[in-house]
Amino acid sequence: MSKDNKSIRKFIYWPNFELSEDGSNIEVGTGAGLDVKVTISNSLVQCVGQPLSEKCRWFKMNIKYLATGSFIMFGLNPGCLTGIPEWDRYKSVRYVSDTGGVLSQGVGENTHVKYGVGDEIVCYVEKFFKDKCLVNFFTNGKLVYRHWGHMDKENVYATVGVKFGPAHLIVQWPKPGDFKIDILSLENWICQRASITTKDDTKTMELTNLVGKKSCYSAQGPRPLSKNSSYFEIKIQNQKSFCPAIGLTTALLSTGMFYACGWGDEDGKPTYGYHGEDGCIKKNMFDGYVAQNDEWKCGVGDRMGCGVVIDNKKLSTRLPDETPVYIFATKNGKVIHVQGDIIPEDGYYPTISFFEKGSSVTVKYPADPPLLDIDMENQINLQRDIITDFKMSNRIKFDSFESDRGAKFSLVKQEEDDDIIRGIMCLRRAFKQNNYFQLTTSQFKSVQMGFMEYSSVWDDKENCLYSFDNKNITHRESLIRTRNFSPGTTTISALVWKACDKSAVVLFFEGEVLDKKLLGRCIIESAASQLEIFPAITMTDDSTFEVDWDESEAVDFNIEEVGTWILPDEALVVEGNTISVTDQAQSFPVCALSSGNLRKGKSYFEVTLLETSHKTFPGVGVCSASCPTDSLVGYRVTWLQNIALYLHKGHVLFGQEKSFDLSEEQEVKVGDVIGCQVIFPDKTDKLQMALVKFFVNGVFVYKEVIGVNPSGLFVALCFESEGDKVSLDFSKESPADLETTKELSLVFNSYQDEPRKVQEYQTLSRKKTMYITQQSFGHSYGTKMGTPRIRDRPMYVYVSHANKDGPKANIIFTEYVFQYTCV
Repeated sequence: MSKDNKSIRKFIYWPNFELSEDGSNIEVGTGAGLDVKVTISNSLVQCVGQPLSEKCRWFKMNIKYLATGSFIMFGLNPGCLTGIPEWDRYKSVRYVSDTGGVLSQGVGENTHVKYGVGDEIVCYVEKFFKDKCLVNFFTNGKLVYRHWGHMDKENVYATVGVKFGPAHLIVQWPKPGDFKIDILSLENWICQRASITTKDDTKTMELTNLVGKKSCYSAQGPRPLSKNSSYFEIKIQNQKSFCPAIGLTTALLSTGMFYACGWGDEDGKPTYGYHGEDGCIKKNMFDGYVAQNDEWKCGVGDRMGCGVVIDNKKLSTRLPDETPVYIFATKNGKVIHVQGDIIPEDGYYPTISFFEKGSSVTVKYPADPPLLDIDMENQINLQRDIITDFKMSNRIKFDSFESDRGAKFSLVKQEEDDDIIRGIMCLRRAFKQNNYFQLTTSQFKSVQMGFMEYSSVWDDKENCLYSFDNKNITHRESLIRTRNFSPGTTTISALVWKACDKSAVVLFFEGEVLDKKLLGRCIIESAASQLEIFPAITMTDDSTFEVDWDESEAVDFNIEEVGTWILPDEALVVEGNTISVTDQAQSFPVCALSSGNLRKGKSYFEVTLLETSHKTFPGVGVCSASCPTDSLVGYRVTWLQNIALYLHKGHVLFGQEKSFDLSEEQEVKVGDVIGCQVIFPDKTDKLQMALVKFFVNGVFVYKEVIGVNPSGLFVALCFESEGDKVSLDFSKESPADLETTKELSLVFNSYQDEPRKVQEYQTLSRKKTMYITQQSFGHSYGTKMGTPRIRDRPMYVYVSHANKDGPKANIIFTEYVFQYTCV
């Protein structure tokens, strides 16, 4: 064989391979005497002259000889570098001869069909996607298996590997033209061939042998249902005690051969099944069901059918590539159930499931679907409304549906020990400021409600959810303890209170929103350029709910109404403008947070100590909307926008303890007063910062510049011991301070509207940018702090007061953190 022909240059192969002029005749040597080592990873040949594509989907191999103990890997691989052929373990997809396994992403799936000398193997790409492809493998003309290859669409190459020679292969490499598959043949249904017997002459399928203790054996059709082939039927020929099931599944995994349609598999792939044994419709559930009727039960002689109506109408609230489909089941040609769904990217394949040896059916695929009557059309229209308006788990079942406002629904739990999170999200519109929804139920166990982005999964950390069980709000790494709701409460409301481009403050209320019984709040943030959130409910237990999904109400709070504040512990008692702590507190510290935020003209307040048992004074300060209620205000992760003065400790907490000086040493005593003043700049929306000043008994003691989230700053009182009682007063004027004007000129003077970007930093989850601006800020407020990390957010800390580039440092604020830069 020659190696100088130009056609051979279209191949990359290891030196133990010898190719004919066109590359079709391949001899594989043992590798003895070569200067390079032959391994299973590199002993291969790849056709790089013709990648697989929409117009060139397949290639085939005939095995003439293979050494004992060797094996072949036949499939697709990303393009190899010249002179360095090697299988990509994670992106390739390979069908292995000696085990019958298909390897992809480092995991093997068992086809239960081996191949060897004398066999003809075909690899065919059924579907191409941007970064993967769905691949079919055939042995001697029969479809054996389908699996995913994870290669970019333009980087899919035919590849054959041999563990060691000698071996002789005949390969027809890819060329334009389609590969014909007989979709009418039952031989091309994927199944455990040692268990399920098919006969094309009679169109029968029978479970003839059992393997181990498998409880189910399934067979999947060669192609997914489509507009032109939308329905199939079986007629039950024989059964002993269990009736077969019929339905739809996605591209089959090896475990799927032993899962019934409707059961779901270990990967949670969508699936639908009509089980004639108990007359129920299952959708991704073992024990539960979507619908059930004794009249739907089937026996010998009955016909069971399953089909799809693929909708031409795109759903405005869905992603552009999501297509609605309406799955229907029939008994003896009559439609009994319609279920709305979204077509999975690999499609829905016809599937038949057997449960006992000896069960047999005749198969009609494809079959003529039943006529679309008025009843079926009404069911489709109802399902269209549901899947247009909602994204939900398969076990969520609607009890009633009102397209204009709300719905009643319930969760069907699978098993006693099933703790998988299920959920429902309303997609009528993304919630903006003043939008809210409310949930009414008598079963609050294992329920959460709140807001999610469309692409989020039910247990995503990006979700902002209030847990009825734990009485807390979670978002990312935040865990915010809330006030307990009253016994007998049946309604909880969730409101988007303030919103901007990338974040929003959400509030949770006991009862109606206008009752203003605030349970807690949180800032929900998005890593995307625009925040788009939808109301959602998740649960893990049987529940029944009634929900008003789309309401609107503008809510404002008077910061002086202490009774509306967030009080996470029942030991915090409010009387008028006073807050006290009883001896029933669950734990310390515990914080009382104002419901309204401080504003210009209402930015100074005083806290007076009325009673104390341990000579302590609650921490007094300001915080963001997401301030935890069970940790010290200003401590660790909360400090960028949270600060508090702790008089009995003699320091201010702002990420770290910062001491302040009093004119004279004194113990905390009843009658002491702490004043807190917040000075906002004229252009808060651009600078996103504020100056916070503290006074003790009228004497100025400390000042600090802190970050301000678009939602503003809130009053925070942090109690550390029982027996403390304080009063609040928002009517006092701040103490005279001659330096205020001078300080403002330093802190809030001019800045560039468009600062010049000079450097970018990549952090754990998102990118932030450091800017250089004009010289505007002295080093008075620049304290050396190193480079701490605030959760997964970056923090840029000023580098030095003086260096070779300039003697001053600027400070500007971003949405989450402030950044120091040298100028």
